[in-house]
Amino acid sequence: MLADDVRAMTHSESLKRPVRKCRALSCGKFYHQECISLFPLARIAINTHFICPLHTCAGCNQSGAQQEAVRCMRCPVAYHARCLPRNCVRRISTKLIICPKHAGAEKEGTGGDDGVGGRESKQSVKNAASKHVSRERAGNEDEVVSEASVVSASSARRKEKREKREKRDKKKKKKKKKKDKHKERKESVAAQ
Repeated sequence: MLADDVRAMTHSESLKRPVRKCRALSCGKFYHQECISLFPLARIAINTHFICPLHTCAGCNQSGAQQEAVRCMRCPVAYHARCLPRNCVRRISTKLIICPKHAGAEKEGTGGDDGVGGRESKQSVKNAASKHVSRERAGNEDEVVSEASVVSASSARRKEKREKREKRDKKKKKKKKKKDKHKERKESVAAQ
């Protein structure tokens, strides 16, 4: 949503509107339908599903699936490492930046056009960055939450559980096959 629209909307109104999940695997981000249509890099397929702008490079407009994306911590924008603009306001970590869209906000100390409004101190930026770095150290793959998205680790947990279950089932099948083979040999020796 535009900054003025976000400020005009109350918190309870925004909670009532339905959200849709990004279809990219292990993304877990949710957006309002109106909000996602405002981002030109979002790939929307005839109102059935969409892939959020965090999976498309803002520099070359190519899919970010093949390479690790560097994401803005204030808005849903991502770049390939090779496409990263030189005029980034700040590089927080290897995966996080403050994109050029927020250049005026960084200099003036305001929220800028990210729809949040108010003042954002350097300390709050440092706090957000340190939270992200500690998440990375802990092995958490979830990214920092932007204002228009909600992080959901449930899909990652489901995937992990499914992989464990498949591995366990494969091991059981192998063991059963070995046991059956041994039983057949034993029966053939007994028959002779």
